[in-house]
Amino acid sequence: MEIGIKNDGRRNGFMVFLMFIVLYAVIHFSLYGNTALGSLVFSLLYALLCFLFLYLNRISLSPKALPLLVLSLVFLSQLYLCSNLYLRKIALLAFFFTFVFYLYTGIKGNLYSQKADPVPEEMLRCFACDLMIKTPAVQKEDFFSRIGQSRVFSVFWKVALGLILGAPIFLFAFLMLSYDESFVTLIDDIFSITLPEISETAIALFYTVVLFAYLWIVIRSLTKSQEEIISDYGMLETFVRKLNFVPSVTVLAAAVPLLGVYILFFASQWKYYTSAFYGVLPEGYSYAEYARDGFFQLCAVSAVNFAFLLGCAWFVKRKARADEIIIKGITLALSICSLILVATALSKMYLYVRQYGLTPLRVYSTWGMIVLALLFIFFTIKALLRRMPFYSLCILTVLILLAVLVGINPDERIASYNVSGYLNDTIDTIDLYFLEELGDASVPSLVRLGDNKTDLPEKEKYDGIMEELREDYSKGARSDIPWYELTSNYVKSRDSLGI
Repeated sequence: MEIGIKNDGRRNGFMVFLMFIVLYAVIHFSLYGNTALGSLVFSLLYALLCFLFLYLNRISLSPKALPLLVLSLVFLSQLYLCSNLYLRKIALLAFFFTFVFYLYTGIKGNLYSQKADPVPEEMLRCFACDLMIKTPAVQKEDFFSRIGQSRVFSVFWKVALGLILGAPIFLFAFLMLSYDESFVTLIDDIFSITLPEISETAIALFYTVVLFAYLWIVIRSLTKSQEEIISDYGMLETFVRKLNFVPSVTVLAAAVPLLGVYILFFASQWKYYTSAFYGVLPEGYSYAEYARDGFFQLCAVSAVNFAFLLGCAWFVKRKARADEIIIKGITLALSICSLILVATALSKMYLYVRQYGLTPLRVYSTWGMIVLALLFIFFTIKALLRRMPFYSLCILTVLILLAVLVGINPDERIASYNVSGYLNDTIDTIDLYFLEELGDASVPSLVRLGDNKTDLPEKEKYDGIMEELREDYSKGARSDIPWYELTSNYVKSRDSLGI
């Protein structure tokens, strides 16, 4: 809903400053607070401030973009629900990307919805036309122009630029001078903070300025006037056409030997590599040897094929119909070969998991192969349907699959799967130390293992691990963590241990 509040440069300057402070809290908690509840709270507050900023400046958001907003909030919720630190950091980055994606779709009054494949064009326009390509001056003054003319906002950006330029020099000089104990003691006495705390603050501030500049450029680009956007797209089309400089015959010459290698490979190794589809182990191989033999090579070749096809889409000339036919044929042939490679790798991984259980590397490798398979399927469809929104579909697919990966909480699922398989006698052995290394996610499964398997072969090892865990959660490092490091798995672990 639009409102008629007069644009106030000072008010907007204050809002921008407040958004910067909240974003600094997000970065600080993400770098030094395990990217948990604290990052979730301040990220949500930042999103609310963005909505308030747009609302006060009479910018409407379309309801059609709400699914993307929901997806961004799914990523945000995983900062509390997921146990894996690295996945939580990825989820935080995915939240910001999806939130920007939501703004691409949701802000009314631009030309976004008129494009066949809008996402990459909007992303390019956002940066190329604002940073690399000089946009012609447009006479119509929008609210961002008035904000930029306010003294508060002008000073803010000058200070931000100074912080970006000066942060590396400040850190270098400070760290070099910290060899002197008297200097360090003086700093401690004056500011009551230690050298590591100063370094942490400076690093967090640097990342905050960079991320804030990115987010502001996005909002600025998405809310340009129609005249500016038309001008941007005109320059962008010229810029993209200049990228198409590789002749199709050159690509064909590069692709034919590659396809020949794949044909020879499939012909010579077909029975060996496809035996996994039938659940048959080749003679002379263990499950581990067969699954590992060539798995990562197959993954690497599939990734290279994807990069090759992406290069064809961006850099190959398409002036004549013959060019289109050549590129379409190469795309179909490489996509089919790549899908066979991906299916082979997945079948080998299935045999391995069925015999030995799950590990994080096996889960992530499988996820990556599924993503690649879907992208190659999209390449195949794109070759047949030219107006398919390929890039938008790829981005959405990767985001949704990433949300699924983070949402299932892999470490917790791995521990639960392996313990259940061991209790059901479908997995022969279980690695107790590996489960312990999974952290909070594995504690409930370890407790369940002891409750349901009183005759464990490694009973002494298990009892020792459980004693250490109870000590750690009741009196040790995990006994009293700050609120901003809380996760749901930590709470579940304490409950399962009866603490």
